[in-house]
Amino acid sequence: MIILMLLIPAIGFSQSEREKTTTGEDSSPATVNYGRFTDERDGKVYKTVIIGEQEWMAENLQATLFADKTPIKYVPNNNGWKFNRSRRGSYCWNDFKEENGKQGAMYDWFAVNTKKLAPKGWHIPTQAEWEQLVRTVGVKKNINEDPVMIQLEGKSYLTLTSDIDALGFAIIPVGGVRYDGYVLPYNRVANFWACPQKNTDESAEGFQFANRKEQKKVTSAFYYFKTGLPVRCVKD
Repeated sequence: MIILMLLIPAIGFSQSEREKTTTGEDSSPATVNYGRFTDERDGKVYKTVIIGEQEWMAENLQATLFADKTPIKYVPNNNGWKFNRSRRGSYCWNDFKEENGKQGAMYDWFAVNTKKLAPKGWHIPTQAEWEQLVRTVGVKKNINEDPVMIQLEGKSYLTLTSDIDALGFAIIPVGGVRYDGYVLPYNRVANFWACPQKNTDESAEGFQFANRKEQKKVTSAFYYFKTGLPVRCVKD
């Protein structure tokens, strides 16, 4: 298992349409230049941001249709998730509440593995691409002595809102939903799927950002196929 840690970033911005937003008082002072991307399958507009050589969505994916516009199975509650037997891809909203839709949908691995979840021109990042993001931000051995992980997290990491961090990446710790329908704890850990390059008979690879008082780290991790996790996309 690879463990990487974050330091001060190098940032670049594309020439596409950008909006400038100043960070909140609890975030590092910075101005973020956002791009905009419209998902053609549902008209949803996402903020985007360039960090190093990568362009990322600055929001979690909220799609309820696959890229070919076929519906993704919606699971409305804990029991429905626990007893869901579909292997064609499913999603729910954080804490099974529709009002949490702006935090992004929680997708199981089967949805990710269809290769039809990301919008056209974008894809779900591989582990290597997550690691590239971390390397761009920088590496430091003693992360607990320096709260620079805030460069990616910002105030939004604690408030579950879309507030602005120093890079505009705006990680929101929605946690996810376990295979048995249990809602994973949030406010300190954010889990994301990686494009399935490595998997076992029952689990596949993802990426975890942890901001616990006793430990701040970024690490690859494995999650059961039926786990519901958020998805970020990176541009092709």
